[in-house]
Amino acid sequence: KWYHVPFLEEHRRVLESRLQPVVRDITDSRARTRDEFESLYRKMVSCALLKSGLGSPTDISVVREATAALQSVFPQTELGNFLQLNKVDKEKQLRELTQIMTGIRLFNRNAGKGGQGIDDLPAILSEAIPDRKS
Repeated sequence: KWYHVPFLEEHRRVLESRLQPVVRDITDSRARTRDEFESLYRKMVSCALLKSGLGSPTDISVVREATAALQSVFPQTELGNFLQLNKVDKEKQLRELTQIMTGIRLFNRNAGKGGQGIDDLPAILSEAIPDRKS
């Protein structure tokens, strides 16, 4: 096969391991003030961007787009409910929100209405691997 599954599994494991302190910071949050809620929401957006690998959390246009995608399915007003969940359910919801936000961003990119920071993989591959029609 052209890919090596153990390599991909190892990559995912390393990514999860490195993001664990960020996830823990989110799931252990005891936000009470408006500023703390806003900070928690920003951490959730950054974590989702890092997990997806589709754009940098330091690129403001990527963060704006990711925040809009997250807000469409999980408005900041839902953070109170999120904080009431137990740690395992918070981790599960964070994973699900990451997948949904990523899907929205990919859909928007495909529709030509977004996708900041998402590489055009088909174009990159076409450029890197010349067409071999002989």
